Amino acid sequence: RLNVAIVPNKKIELKKACFIYDFEFEKDDKIFVNGYQSWTTSREYGVKDKQLGLRNVSKPRTIIRTFAESCGDYDFTKYGGAGFFHSFTYSYVRNNNDKEMLLIGSMSEKTGYTIIYFDVKNNTITIEKDLEGLTIDSEREICDVRKFVGTYDEVFDKYFGAMNLPKLKLDHLSGYTSWYNYFQKIDEKIILRDLEGITSKAGDKINIFQIDDGFESKVGDWHELDAKKFPNGLTPVVEKIHSKGIMAGLWLAPFSAEFKSKIAKEHPEWLVRNKKGKKFNG
Repeated sequence: RLNVAIVPNKKIELKKACFIYDFEFEKDDKIFVNGYQSWTTSREYGVKDKQLGLRNVSKPRTIIRTFAESCGDYDFTKYGGAGFFHSFTYSYVRNNNDKEMLLIGSMSEKTGYTIIYFDVKNNTITIEKDLEGLTIDSEREICDVRKFVGTYDEVFDKYFGAMNLPKLKLDHLSGYTSWYNYFQKIDEKIILRDLEGITSKAGDKINIFQIDDGFESKVGDWHELDAKKFPNGLTPVVEKIHSKGIMAGLWLAPFSAEFKSKIAKEHPEWLVRNKKGKKFNG
């Protein structure tokens, strides 16, 4: 377990903390990368693979390029060549020829994101805490990371058990979201059409139907619908979803706002700014 706290004798500003460990990678190792969020990939890589970002996708759609640049981790993490990977919060290394695997997991992200870097060429694993801009004048825990060794099920059972996570309120969710088919190009007709389509095909196999981004007039103005897309409001759509015996879901990003949104214009002081005082696009 790596548990580190700082006890300053005066006010200090933190930037980051790095802990570098030697690790002998094997040619058959698989490294799991946990993405920053839905705009970063989560998957296993071979030690000779290269971790790519969405900017490397050939001729991406405008919406993908825009979100990749502002919502991914491409501006504040390191992307390297083959055999260089990074993962957020937790990761593991496993070998097909060995039943045991190594899992590294953060016990808390309250002090900042935990980024785990794997450098196969130099045989190192680096645990980095993103602390930029954090000012402290009293004792502060900055890192609490544990490693677990065992089979796949064993290491995850130990990890989740150590965090004392509350029991999930729902056992399983399965259903539909409009985002991956239409992005922001949705309207009442599309949503109702797809509702009929998925319920006629999947029936009782689904329990949630989510309306994703595109219902609002502008990102940030969540209480104002796009009247052209949803002239009757969301109430009749939600009632139709419920009539199918399905939960209605609605996507929100409460900490995001377009510069042209009403909330950004009325509350410019709420916008994150860089060190020069300029509005931060991301």
